[in-house]
Amino acid sequence: MKKPLKILIVEDNPSDAKLIQLELSKTNKEFESRLVQDEKSFLNELETFQPDLILSDYDMPQFTGLDALEIAKRKCPEIPFIIVTDTLNEEIAVKCIRWGAWDYVLKDRLVHLGHAVKNTIKLKAENEKKKLIEEALKQSEKDYRDLFNNATDAIYIQDKEGRFLNVNQGAVDMYGYPKEFFIGKTPGFLSAPGKNDMKKIIGFVKDAYNGKPRQYDFWGIRKNGEVF
Repeated sequence: MKKPLKILIVEDNPSDAKLIQLELSKTNKEFESRLVQDEKSFLNELETFQPDLILSDYDMPQFTGLDALEIAKRKCPEIPFIIVTDTLNEEIAVKCIRWGAWDYVLKDRLVHLGHAVKNTIKLKAENEKKKLIEEALKQSEKDYRDLFNNATDAIYIQDKEGRFLNVNQGAVDMYGYPKEFFIGKTPGFLSAPGKNDMKKIIGFVKDAYNGKPRQYDFWGIRKNGEVF
């Protein structure tokens, strides 16, 4: 069972608040709302109620919509914030969006409120999914770096011409050259003289670039001349 949508309404006119709630009830979304009209109550509800969505009047004498928006940006920027107001010229509308409002709705066109709510909730879900994907990618990159840096086997990153772009500590330990010595070179200097069919090996590497991994024996030579 889905939890009801928690909506925090910042409005100093109780009649307007009721109209907003009435319009929200037409969205067929189960919701729970709280009404505040000053900064102290707003801060308290952000912490205790933890809303999924904030609807705020723009023009209030003591605590304006921009005041609420500024606090929300600082404390909970991931929560959708919609300005709901009597009049809003284009300049102020642009200002609200630039300040971080997700959308705005005029009170004499509250019929559009349901659509705005649905869009912002959908966008929030997409943002959360994107964030999860980004976090997963970061973790994957960390796992890769840990594997690359800590593996005792030699691991190389090469371009399509075979030049080394990076090598791990395992390669440094195996061959005895410092990491910077590898960068930009092709692996010919690692091949024991007369021991390898390099044309065949180059063919295997090309196969790997085309998605066909190959396994083969390679005779190497360390910096000190030892063949292995």
